[in-house]
Amino acid sequence: MDPQYPQYPQYEPPYQPPRRRFDTWTIAVIAMAALAGLTCLAAIAILCIFVVLAPPPAPSTPPPVANPTNAAAAPTVIAAKPTLDPASVGKIINPYASANLQGMTVLQIDILDSATGNYVRAAQLTGADLNIFEESFNISVQTVAPDTACPDHVRLSVTRADGSVVTMGVCLKQVVVLRGIPDLGGADAPMGPRFSDALAPYLPAAYKQLLNF
Repeated sequence: MDPQYPQYPQYEPPYQPPRRRFDTWTIAVIAMAALAGLTCLAAIAILCIFVVLAPPPAPSTPPPVANPTNAAAAPTVIAAKPTLDPASVGKIINPYASANLQGMTVLQIDILDSATGNYVRAAQLTGADLNIFEESFNISVQTVAPDTACPDHVRLSVTRADGSVVTMGVCLKQVVVLRGIPDLGGADAPMGPRFSDALAPYLPAAYKQLLNF
């Protein structure tokens, strides 16, 4: 080296870390992760739309309204037959007095529908229409053993003067046969022909034929 020329240190460029390059697999993994994230976000967005914008639930079915044509139908529950007291057979009884029917205000007549076993309201009588029934009840008759083969073709519900109601069954066997009055003790009370005349207008033709006019 020539001593006439001073020696300077050799220049070196500043250190730069090598640039990192992503290989194909790394790029693919990143792309798949990004796609999965976008899919998840889309699913959440759709779920929110269904929850927020879903129509309100349909109102519950309202309870059925009673059919006014059936409102007058009599109860379908069949009353239990009273136990027969053998001592009651052969007694003399006046249903009008026995059942305290003085001053009766309403009489409901329900007819047995033999096809269904239900009772259907045939009439509800008040006022002067009750006169013939007051006469028909007010007769003394002799009780007989009940005929178990004869059903209660008719039910009579009488509203008494004090507002209480007494219900009795009627078997149609040549005459009107009353049942269910407490004093009968389970026996039947065949009534006079006047009762057949009073009840017949409210009976269907098939039931009228069971009476002896």
